[in-house]
Amino acid sequence: MPAVRTLVPPKQTTREADSAGATVDAPKQTTALANLPAWATAVPAVPQMEGGGAPQCYVGQLQPNTGKRNQLLAAGVEEGGFYLDNLGTVTPLKPLKFWLVEAAVYQTQMNAAGNVVFATRDMSLAQNDLHEHAVAVVIVQTPNGLVPAKCDFRKAQSPAYKAAADTLAEVLDPESGWARKSDAHKVASACPIPWGRFTTTADVQRKVGKGSGKPYFAAFGRTAPATVTEMEQLGAAIQTPEFAQAYETAKESFKSRCEYIEKAIKS
Repeated sequence: MPAVRTLVPPKQTTREADSAGATVDAPKQTTALANLPAWATAVPAVPQMEGGGAPQCYVGQLQPNTGKRNQLLAAGVEEGGFYLDNLGTVTPLKPLKFWLVEAAVYQTQMNAAGNVVFATRDMSLAQNDLHEHAVAVVIVQTPNGLVPAKCDFRKAQSPAYKAAADTLAEVLDPESGWARKSDAHKVASACPIPWGRFTTTADVQRKVGKGSGKPYFAAFGRTAPATVTEMEQLGAAIQTPEFAQAYETAKESFKSRCEYIEKAIKS
């Protein structure tokens, strides 16, 4: 079973206490936020691995060594920019802004072709060729609405994941006082979905590798309380059949990727 970071529910919920005073533009419990599907209201959990291939709906980043480089540039993806590949349809994400739903965390070694040649769940194992590798289900904000997708956060992308994971841990920690940080945090704490209370934006910076001297683009995460509009948009989207189907596609992509890494552990 993959290691899952920061996705542990608190022993006792304090949403009612943390939401005290959350009256500044607080979202009403309308149809958009009430009576949500079970998967939407639950704290993210460890996925069960299932066999078989999966249709791909994923978030990628255009690095100097990315395959399909010319195709991505032609589709409007910027150097270092993120994009959504939804069953072959590419949408540039300017910027990548997402909700972190769940994640499985490993350390992996990859070859030049991008294949995982070694993986471990032992996060304390220190080797130069091992890097933290989070496989996540995210909900991405796009010009065409919200889209669930699979995303790999590794090496240059890891800071973006860590920012989201650390904030989710804070949201779930009854002692953190996250909801009391500001009026915006109070408003966001009214959302019944723990991971729906904040969004993460990936800010891209051009870097040069210390050892290789080659350029690459690092992604740093910046989290913020979800706005009323974002929470209402999320609540409305979750209840549509189209979104539910897209979520299942993203979940299958997630499971398939985790299963692939699990095979590297067993071998």
